[in-house]
Amino acid sequence: KCGNIAKDYKASKKILRNDVSKNYHNTGLYNLSFVSNSQKILMLRRNKEPNKGKLNGFGGKLESFESASQSMLRELREESGITALEYRLAGLIRCSNSTPFSDYMIFCYLVTDFEGQIFAETEEGGLSWVSESDINTDNDSIVDNIAYFLPKILHDPELLEMNFHYDSSSSLCNFHGKQKSRIWTGKFKF
Repeated sequence: KCGNIAKDYKASKKILRNDVSKNYHNTGLYNLSFVSNSQKILMLRRNKEPNKGKLNGFGGKLESFESASQSMLRELREESGITALEYRLAGLIRCSNSTPFSDYMIFCYLVTDFEGQIFAETEEGGLSWVSESDINTDNDSIVDNIAYFLPKILHDPELLEMNFHYDSSSSLCNFHGKQKSRIWTGKFKF
């Protein structure tokens, strides 16, 4: 039995190396922040893929030797012009896809106080305040999964855990969430 496990492990490593060399294997650690102010959320309408033309929070990939919060503060300054003064880690969001393989962990922050002049436009996109009531599953102008987690982190200080698994062949996303003792699951088309 142990020989079979080792053999299967070696075979899976070879497949994984081949996927990586073909750029089919994407993983990473990211941050995403949402700035909340009087029932409004500051959002960025993206100029670039992924999610070009859609409203999103501010964020990006963690750089080497950078903590999640350091990365969030850097990305927020670069993309919005502001510095977060009060913020909290509000969610851990995992997004994965089987084909092509990708698996991302996103540290999601809620910013409730800031300083600085908000940019109107950056190379990333245009910034605008969006009413909390517009963050819903019927709003096609926001990134598809945001309506499933942002309202939860806006109204509950407990850490949210969400998992979104995308199936590109069927354009279906299954999700699972947990906050305190509440658990929910569902799916949506993308």
